[in-house]
Amino acid sequence: MLLRVARLDEVDKLLALYETARVESPFLLPRPKADFKEAVTHGRFFVVEDDGTLVAASAIFDYAVNLPFVELGDTYVAPSHRGLGLQGVFFRVRTAHVVATQGDHIGITTAIDPQNEPSLANKTKCGFDRWLEPSSAAFDSCPTCARRPSDRTCCCDFYTLPPERKREAVEEMLTATASGSLRLIRASRTIDIRVECRVCVDPELREDLREWLAATAP
Repeated sequence: MLLRVARLDEVDKLLALYETARVESPFLLPRPKADFKEAVTHGRFFVVEDDGTLVAASAIFDYAVNLPFVELGDTYVAPSHRGLGLQGVFFRVRTAHVVATQGDHIGITTAIDPQNEPSLANKTKCGFDRWLEPSSAAFDSCPTCARRPSDRTCCCDFYTLPPERKREAVEEMLTATASGSLRLIRASRTIDIRVECRVCVDPELREDLREWLAATAP
């Protein structure tokens, strides 16, 4: 398997993947093509392919220009590859990418439907706290959302990642990708994933992250 960033010529392919995925993963909400294209353009859309087939994807989305927050969103893992820990891989890689390329002052958030129990469990595992006063930009897409409930502004609750959990995620990413690959061990399966995304392999970015960890150590 290979972890890499999506290419611009794959935007339509990604849209089709998510359209199909929503049939069996109803908590994946539709996003405008422009959002996908922007994330891909900036190297913020990550995919896992297995023998040339996309089997997982996850992105970082900006809320608005100059707003110091991003959303980790649209994580999808094909049923055939669930249970391997790919959600955790995406979380750590995206967190490190934000810190390395956008700055540690950027707030890392996520939005989860309260009925989505697997994602809620993953949110807790990653260490997100409830974002009690989300930016108004977090609700920009709500008026056109087909799942918008009548009794609340948004179908999702919002969460933000505390600084200490941000540090943990970055440290874990650096350790896990030190050899240029990731090894996932689940039950009787051992899977090696080659990594090609910049934050995992670029020596300068990795050194910047190590220096940031040292500077922010408690």
